Amino acid sequence: MNGIKQVPPSSLKAVSVQGENRTTGLILLVLPPQPTRWSKENPGSIKPQPHIINQVAVTCQIKISRKQKAEEQKKRKIKHERYMQQFRKTTYAILLSVSKPQDKPRAVHPEKDPLKWQRLMHLIKSLSSPVPLERRDAAKASPTFSTLQCLQSNNQEVVSALYTTLLRDDDSVVRNEAAKALVILGYWKEEVVLRLIQVIKESTGKLLEDMMIDLRNSLWDWATQSLDQRSEIKAKEKLVFMLRSFMTTVRSKDMVPVNATACLCYLNKNDEEAIDYIMSYLQGGTSYQKEQALEVVVRFLRINKQYQIQSLLEQFRTSPVYKHRLKALDLLAFVGLSNITKAGMYQAVLEALKQKLWDDPVLAVRRRAGLVVNLLDMKMTVWKDMEQQLKDDDAEVRGSAVISLGVLGLPNNKVLQLLLDMVEVDLSQYVRFQIIRTFAQLHLNDPRVKRSLLNRQLGEGPLAREAQKAMRILENARYQKVTSTS
Repeated sequence: MNGIKQVPPSSLKAVSVQGENRTTGLILLVLPPQPTRWSKENPGSIKPQPHIINQVAVTCQIKISRKQKAEEQKKRKIKHERYMQQFRKTTYAILLSVSKPQDKPRAVHPEKDPLKWQRLMHLIKSLSSPVPLERRDAAKASPTFSTLQCLQSNNQEVVSALYTTLLRDDDSVVRNEAAKALVILGYWKEEVVLRLIQVIKESTGKLLEDMMIDLRNSLWDWATQSLDQRSEIKAKEKLVFMLRSFMTTVRSKDMVPVNATACLCYLNKNDEEAIDYIMSYLQGGTSYQKEQALEVVVRFLRINKQYQIQSLLEQFRTSPVYKHRLKALDLLAFVGLSNITKAGMYQAVLEALKQKLWDDPVLAVRRRAGLVVNLLDMKMTVWKDMEQQLKDDDAEVRGSAVISLGVLGLPNNKVLQLLLDMVEVDLSQYVRFQIIRTFAQLHLNDPRVKRSLLNRQLGEGPLAREAQKAMRILENARYQKVTSTS
């Protein structure tokens, strides 16, 4: 335009004069033009127009919600740290115990447990019954009877009644049952121990095994008490002599020699003969014998050298009893990372646990292996190895990595995206099956996972059916979560 110079908006602050420049003869214009050019009203008199959404309120609400989320996340993190700190302080033996811990005998209060107190009084009265069968049932240490021993009570009335029965009853069977009940309740008077020795010598077969198990459990409770709380065991030399008679050189599948040797170790931690004998079961014993021997050697004697750790690895690799594999994993966590590293077994333990994450038919064992991996601070290392195995050319290696991630969980979104891509493009149907099952096992509510499963359902064949099952599992898990929070 002739005689007119346009000023860009970025330099509006520098333009303060509108009109003709006398030096150059150009007319200056303010861009963009002011509203007063088209309207004669004063801008200050115009009322603000109503909005459907109050932008100020929305902004404040967003800020508040973000602040609340940050505070909730911080609280969850603090709670998780406290829980993990408490978890580490607690003994692994208690947290990871396969068998439920036995309730120790305790006193029964008549006001707090009136029904149990009435049952106790009835059983004490039955000990003086003229009928021998009633007296036997009152003191019988068997889970099929609601007896004094099964009530797990160490009230003075109970102990006194059982001790009186042991000394005065005419029936030898009643005296035997009273002696067993007193030993289980932790009563180690000379008459009780001598009677128990006589009963053990006269017993055979299943009855002998049960009595040795009861004696072993009672001595474990006695040995794990502090020195000032332990009661003195009378006739201890005779008890030791009787237990040594079961330590024979002939090997068998019998559990009596193992339990007898365990009792000797509980009675004396420095008994070298008993320690050598029970260590021999780590190499050539059955799964049941090795399980009991490892419990004594690792947990009680705390011998955590290379040979013992190798025995633990062999036990949870080869034992046909899944409970024994679980117990071996528990003992491995009890040994701890420092002892494993000191024995030079870190890499061997890592490889064994990595294999156990996928190569076990029992899900409980695989999950316990994942828990032990976490307790031994090996989780990050295993995650890195699994991520590399997902890119392997062998389909079996990729499938095992997917199963392991189903136990350990996913480390990050990168691995999740990799699994989603593998569902679509992996050439192995076995691997795709395992990925879909992993999504269901981990209860992943990610929209990408659901979208992928819905796309799988549109097809036909076994993959579509597997995706349908996975979607049902995810929906059920989501429904349970909603109902539990509401």
